[in-house]
Amino acid sequence: MSVQVSNTYSENSDGSVRNPGNWTTVPLGTNTTNVNTNTGNGFIDIDVIGAYAIRLVYNRTSGTGTMQAVINGKVQ
Repeated sequence: MSVQVSNTYSENSDGSVRNPGNWTTVPLGTNTTNVNTNTGNGFIDIDVIGAYAIRLVYNRTSGTGTMQAVINGKVQ
């Protein structure tokens, strides 16, 4: 699991991508989260990042399944 941020990504009013942007991976340090069980919860706390867009990246290594992710952000 990794988190990426971008200040150049943009969308049109209908939600389609206008500019795919440039993305930078945020160093998570001790906040790394691995998905390696059938069920479970994870939490990544990212504080004081002023980026326009954020995305969660999951790189599957084996197996199949589904994942649900929720992002909570604050605009200042």
